Amino acid sequence: MEEIIKAIPCKFIVADYVREKEARSIKKKYTSRGMAISNKENINLQPMVENKLLSIVSLDFNREAVDCVNFTYEMNDGEAMSGAIAKNRNWAIATDDYEATQNFIRDIPEIQIITTIDLIKYWSDFSNPSPSEVIIVTNNIYTIGNYIPTPRHHLYTWWCKYFQR
Repeated sequence: MEEIIKAIPCKFIVADYVREKEARSIKKKYTSRGMAISNKENINLQPMVENKLLSIVSLDFNREAVDCVNFTYEMNDGEAMSGAIAKNRNWAIATDDYEATQNFIRDIPEIQIITTIDLIKYWSDFSNPSPSEVIIVTNNIYTIGNYIPTPRHHLYTWWCKYFQR
């Protein structure tokens, strides 16, 4: 994650709620002796914060609370808080949540929505990793992140070029 963030010339910001409640661990799946095993691996964002690659922000209750509450009716708390912050600060938002994306397109069409695949494609284009590195990353996104883009995603064809089940 750090290598990808370093390659992208923009500021990455995470809501404190997301850092504290949602970005705590990921399920790590792998096969051992023919058996599927699932473990949790902790996520430590602090080194990226200390290296100024990632900033943590809090909800501005005076400006953003109403939007956050309204968004929570349609999506999870982390997406709602991130959407309220993005809307009121005129920032882009990174999400792979389909329902949140559809709501943001409808409610705040002026903000840019970025997906994991957008970030990986940018990293791939500008850092020039080997094809095998891109294959590892796309497979990890599927295996660890349990994410695969739908055929509607604008980079689906690119993803398929590197993704191997």
